[in-house]
This record gives sequence, structure tokens and C-alpha cells, in this order.
Amino acid sequence: MRRIYLGVVFLAQAVFFAGLLWYANLPFGPEAVEIVVRTEPIDPRDYFRGDYVILNYEFSRGPESNGSGTVYAVLEQEGDSHLWKRVDWSDTLPERNRPDAKRIAIRGKYTRWQNVRYGIEKFFVEEGTGKEIENAASPWFFAESLPRQEVEVTLRVTPDGRAAVKDVKLVDADPPIEFFPAPLMDP
Repeated sequence: MRRIYLGVVFLAQAVFFAGLLWYANLPFGPEAVEIVVRTEPIDPRDYFRGDYVILNYEFSRGPESNGSGTVYAVLEQEGDSHLWKRVDWSDTLPERNRPDAKRIAIRGKYTRWQNVRYGIEKFFVEEGTGKEIENAASPWFFAESLPRQEVEVTLRVTPDGRAAVKDVKLVDADPPIEFFPAPLMDP
């Protein structure tokens, strides 16, 4: 009887962790839509995980809240550009995101002061590269001392609006420099 109980507990744990892994990788699945947006990063440091960049999007400041915790930023491609920009807000998912869609909705949660968080605000990078992104983007406190570069973020968005950062690119570098997420642990 005890072996059966231990087997059931082990199986339940394995299914639970497999489900977490599947859910975490959902934005990188075959149904996800890939879009590119602009950002202005700043570079803090996490003593346990290393360098990361805080990504600030033009759609991070939401509309006045109606009391709901969830909001969708509706993005549309800017003319002939490869970049996407917010064109609307919605309290519900307007329609499921598809690769051929003209509009993509990203699900976020309200925080204080009408800020919206999407789970794509922190981007962990290889040790020592966070400052490179920060200096290139030249946030307001570096604006006069350093030349500013455009920073673009490639997002993967699921049909239901969850998003994940695929990469961050310094566009004005020659050649452009791409940063990919840092591994959680070194091999």
C-alpha cells in the first residue's frame, strides 16, 4: 500500500512539474506570434541571477482602470515598418492572436499608478552585458553624455495574449547586436 501511495505522489509531482515547464515554454510554441517593439531599457543587477535589463514599453502606462486587474494592449504594425505599436486597450481579449492577424493583443495586469505589467519587463543577460544595453539606450540620465541607439525587442505572443521576450537588439550598432536570454544556470 505504501509503494502505491509513494508512486502516486511521485507521478503527481512529475505531472505538476511537466505542466509548469509546458506552461513556461508556451510563448515559444508553434502557435505564438512574433512581433518587434521599441523599448528604453535601464540596467539593474540581481545578486542571485546576475545582470538584467528592465524593459520599458510605450504600452506600459495603461488607460484609467475600470477596477479590473487585467487589460490587453492591442498592437498593430506601423505602416510598412516591422515595428508594432499600441493602438487600443481592451478589458477582454478582442480575438485570439494568429500569425496572419493585423492586430495582436498582449495581456497585462494593472499595478499602481495605471502602470501595466506583462511579464516581459525583466530580461536577464549574460554577465557584464547589461551595461552595454543600458549605455546604448542612453536613458534620460545619460541622454547628453552618450549617443542614443534604438533598442528593439522581439516578443513571442501566444494566442491568448501571454508574451515572452525572445531577444533584444541594438539596431544602430554596426552590425546590429542581438542579446538572447541568459541561461538560468551555467552548464
